Amino acid sequence: MHLRAKEIALCGLLMALGVICISAGAILENITLFFIFTACFIEGISVRFYSPAFGIIYLVGTAVLAFFIAPNKLYVFTFLTLGIYLFTAEVLEKKKVNVFLKWVVKLAVFILVFSAAYFALFLFFSEDIMLISGDRIGDISGNHGFVGFILIFVIFLISVVICDRVYFYFMNKYGNCIKSRLFRQ
Repeated sequence: MHLRAKEIALCGLLMALGVICISAGAILENITLFFIFTACFIEGISVRFYSPAFGIIYLVGTAVLAFFIAPNKLYVFTFLTLGIYLFTAEVLEKKKVNVFLKWVVKLAVFILVFSAAYFALFLFFSEDIMLISGDRIGDISGNHGFVGFILIFVIFLISVVICDRVYFYFMNKYGNCIKSRLFRQ
């Protein structure tokens, strides 16, 4: 099998595994973020061991497939937010830039992507989503809606920072093992 064909086939298998993870998050509601983080870890593996182009192919392909297959479409927005963040983190890791600059860029990307996803949800699903405070997502003009947005943002930011640390710890500890198993002849 040619090397490029093997890479594309493995990227397709990783996409299928990512869609399964996102769909499993919709079935097992208690550990949804675990499954979405797992799908993003797979994206990080494709960026780290193949190329950023394969990471983009994985991210877009998994998001499109999950949008049509997953029962809960909101998890696709969460996957895209975390996937773009992890893609940026992995690209910055390859470039070997300053640690402070890495965190500034990663958090800026997270804020932009989270805001875009939140307002996309507002545009497409404003009647169907409730904030923690009980207000509808479309009612951000009141105090409760804005407080709900900030609360969701802070909780998601903390979970993304934890995901970032877990991902890089996992990849630094077990990355060579994963690489040797993926690239066996």
